[in-house]
Amino acid sequence: MSTLTKKQKQIYNYIEKYIEKKEYSPTFEEIKGHFGYSTLSGVQEHIDALVKKGMISKNRYNARGIELNRKDEMASILLKGTIAAGVPIEALEEYETITVPKTLLSKSGNHFALRIKGNSMIQDGVFDGDTVVIRKQDTAENGETVVALINDNEATLKKIFRVPGGFKLQPANPEIPALMVKQLVVQGKVISVMRNYEMRRTISENLNLLIFTDELRQLITKTQEETKQEFRPNQEFKIWLQTENKPDQDKFCLETAYTFLNELLLLWVCKDKQLINFEIIENKQQLTDLKQNAQEIYSHIFTKNIFDWYNPSSFLLQEITNSFNKYDFSHIDRDILGKLYEQFIPTEERKRLGQFYTPETVIDYILDQIGYTTNIGNKKIIDPSCGSGGFITRATKRLIQASKEKNNSKAIIEKVVNNIHGLDINPFACYLAETNILIQLIDLIVEVKKENPDYEMPKIKIFQTNTMETPSLLSGEEQEIRDIKNRSGQFEKGFDFVVGNPPYLEAKKMDKETKKLCKEACPSVANGAFDLFVCFIDKGLRLLKTNGKLGYIFPNKFLIASYAKNMREELLNNYSIKEIIDVSECEIFKNVSVYPVILIVENKKPKNNAIRTAEK
Repeated sequence: MSTLTKKQKQIYNYIEKYIEKKEYSPTFEEIKGHFGYSTLSGVQEHIDALVKKGMISKNRYNARGIELNRKDEMASILLKGTIAAGVPIEALEEYETITVPKTLLSKSGNHFALRIKGNSMIQDGVFDGDTVVIRKQDTAENGETVVALINDNEATLKKIFRVPGGFKLQPANPEIPALMVKQLVVQGKVISVMRNYEMRRTISENLNLLIFTDELRQLITKTQEETKQEFRPNQEFKIWLQTENKPDQDKFCLETAYTFLNELLLLWVCKDKQLINFEIIENKQQLTDLKQNAQEIYSHIFTKNIFDWYNPSSFLLQEITNSFNKYDFSHIDRDILGKLYEQFIPTEERKRLGQFYTPETVIDYILDQIGYTTNIGNKKIIDPSCGSGGFITRATKRLIQASKEKNNSKAIIEKVVNNIHGLDINPFACYLAETNILIQLIDLIVEVKKENPDYEMPKIKIFQTNTMETPSLLSGEEQEIRDIKNRSGQFEKGFDFVVGNPPYLEAKKMDKETKKLCKEACPSVANGAFDLFVCFIDKGLRLLKTNGKLGYIFPNKFLIASYAKNMREELLNNYSIKEIIDVSECEIFKNVSVYPVILIVENKKPKNNAIRTAEK
């Protein structure tokens, strides 16, 4: 709610004149053409700013849905600075004038505004960085939120209560104690609150991402502690146990915390993309209602799942609101939660599961080397051990970028759904992978829904399954999984690209069922003291179509281990090895005692197989 920038004023004036002349608003394309923008994102940014400043309203499902807010419905008041302990309001000499809707003012009296610093009133929906509208008055009733001057020169915003011998100034935050004072001066009463959108940090900037990641890590810890306190054995936990070899209540609570925060993060992304409307989430019922509304965007993520047993406290929801509202998620395209999840899984658990995170530089290198760069619009790619989706998320981003010039938004979405595939045994990892790809598609969904509000996003092809096991025929989804694994149906020709960082797990550490499945699925390589990643190499090669390419990263012991001899001979005799890069000296995996190599092969008869070594 501040004055318009020069460009915002120009766009506002253009819209105003356009409506006066034609009696309907211009489209984004027309605004783009008039001002010479190369893409619609620049227009979107300024329109969003005008909406947030109260100058216009916009129907996101109508291409000509811009409406001007009448100027006589706005008023100018003084912004008298920031209210914080030790800063006397009246001592501030320079004031700023801001424009606010008249609906935020009371019917009578003089008003001013203050910017909030601190978290003492979050349970009343007043967050750090917000702006509050104050009506000047020197009296107040018990329980009203006031600006009070104490100790002659310290201003604070609290609820006021008269008590014997003085006053109690009560914060709306159970972690902050009340102030007891004998005397105070009431300077005004809070009338309304405005969210601060102007000072929000862009999450796509690295420094802001680091700050947000640290805040998110703290919220994960708080949420996990709350889930542990609330947890009682339930039906959802019993279902979850069926996917785990070694049941761990703490891990269930951690995954519950992550799913909860992942849903909230995705809701904020949808909000900043203007797909749903809300400002704060105060309680579980509001969260449930928002998730119900969000099913219109992509039903599969927001449907009820085994982690919905958790009932978050209202205070925690308000803390999260306070944190998330400080950031602009409209340009988010990173696997934030997936990376954090890697940090929270105990080292021994990660070793047992063979789970190691793949740096983005490695993913991009492998995608480059297999040729997933140009002419990829109709090429199928799969990661048979996708985890939280590192490879397929980066592949999705490339496919979207490569398809923009010749395809509309709906066609691009269909290309992603039809050509990007991921398999993983862990249901929570699949949930994260699906979310990360959905984030890449959000802008396209916005565009499609403008033309067709009833558009239903098809399911992203991430499947929770054991790659070593072929499912029984129980549903349409399982039929598709079976076709993928057996190279049948629509997948008869195989995949153009197979990528991944397969799990590393020695046979001696496997449970009996996993070892049995490996021997049945990969009899030529699952013998002796084999490792699980060799079975994934075997599976990956069999998924390749003729002239298709595979790009994997796995331990360098593959080059010398006796159990991998058959696999090495298979590669040398039947595949064209583009490169085997020993990166064990590069230390690309920090804090992991695994020395990796990158393998790039093509499914065609070899001519001159060679090995390259990368220097440190």
